[in-house]
Amino acid sequence: MKIEKIQVLKGSNILSKKTRLIEMRLNIDDLEYKLTNTIDGFSERLKTLMPSLYSYKGFAEVSGGFFQEVDNGLSIEYVIEHIVLELQCLAGMKTGFSRAIRTDVGGVYNVVFSYVNEDAGIYAALASVEIVEALIKGKPYFIRHDLDRLKDIYGQSIGKPTEKVKEVETIPYFNLHNQPVQFGYTDRTA
Repeated sequence: MKIEKIQVLKGSNILSKKTRLIEMRLNIDDLEYKLTNTIDGFSERLKTLMPSLYSYKGFAEVSGGFFQEVDNGLSIEYVIEHIVLELQCLAGMKTGFSRAIRTDVGGVYNVVFSYVNEDAGIYAALASVEIVEALIKGKPYFIRHDLDRLKDIYGQSIGKPTEKVKEVETIPYFNLHNQPVQFGYTDRTA
């Protein structure tokens, strides 16, 4: 698989009235006709890695419907589409719109999805492809790193203190004319 392009769609578009969308042009190459039920262990690994996807109803509109579709055979681009949304949701950013649209080039899809934070949305797109590649190959994947990174990106965007910010807050300061003046800053990560 190869990500050919990721772009933030600005303003309204023909895909959705939502204005906060990211489009990832994804070349899945020879996986285009390989469904999830033909990849040994794929479904079980996905259920173990991301059990929260059970809440996705899928086309059947029933709880667990998405996993039923994965068991019955689902295209890889649709799995990526759902993972990119779920990663953001697990990190505290509620999103819910996505589409995988086949282009006129075989094996190439535009995966379009909503986002709360632009940088987090792009990160989730990159991570979703890595996750699916690991699931296909049967390699272990540690999703906690991605969730921590997404929470950090989102936290910085809304002004929520991260560990580095908390560390800086311990540096002494005093108020001068109602403005805080800090004595200094030492980068403890160096």
